[in-house]
Amino acid sequence: VLFIQGVQIIYFQKHNFAAKYDIEYWKDRYEHSQYELPLSKRTIGDDGLHAYAGYKLITGSNPFSINIDKPPAGKYFLGLSILIFQNPLYVVLLFGLCTLIIFYFIAKHFFNNSNLALFAATLLFLDPLFFSQFWVTALDLTQLFFLLLNILFLINIKKLPRWNVVAVIAS
Repeated sequence: VLFIQGVQIIYFQKHNFAAKYDIEYWKDRYEHSQYELPLSKRTIGDDGLHAYAGYKLITGSNPFSINIDKPPAGKYFLGLSILIFQNPLYVVLLFGLCTLIIFYFIAKHFFNNSNLALFAATLLFLDPLFFSQFWVTALDLTQLFFLLLNILFLINIKKLPRWNVVAVIAS
């Protein structure tokens, strides 16, 4: 089920994953949006804003110059994906898959059963709100990834004392 769902996401959204990020288009879109011109009728959504902000940040812009209302870490990853793959969605896909893996380990800890943990991860992956984030450059999956990573570190803090430092850094 997990494999089929992953293939469906990539197959039905292949035009989004194959599209090259057009920097000039998004620059124009941002410069004429409500963020630069408060009375502008040409708006830009969060997905376009975060990807463009990530590109600007990774290329050296000041983090306080663009989209300062959200933490910059996720935007840096989007910008890095634009530089490497010419598309911000690949890092979103990576964070989504890693989130599922971390969720599996957390569920395995609480259920103490691999089958129930796999079932819980499958239910998460089939949730429309979750899997619809795989082709949107929002920061939701990135933030969920770091939240679950922090929870996983805190769960295992007594097993490995060196995870104390990792848990503090992740938070």
